[in-house]
Amino acid sequence: MRDETESLPVVCRCLRAKASFGAVLSEESPWQTGESSTNVYWCLGTMEPVGPDEGLAHPHHCRDGRRCYQAPVE
Repeated sequence: MRDETESLPVVCRCLRAKASFGAVLSEESPWQTGESSTNVYWCLGTMEPVGPDEGLAHPHHCRDGRRCYQAPVE
């Protein structure tokens, strides 16, 4: 089980995953970690598994520093 004090990775607000809908907070591996080998990710900007920069839409890639990254709305 994931330690509650451990924060989730900050991913682009355009990144989505099949598991992000109806996800349970006590889930061992939240979709933002990118640890699932079966999850499907896509970009809301392209509605494809790649972002506007043609790079893979995945939590390991859709982070601050990527050209198309958009910070989450607080």
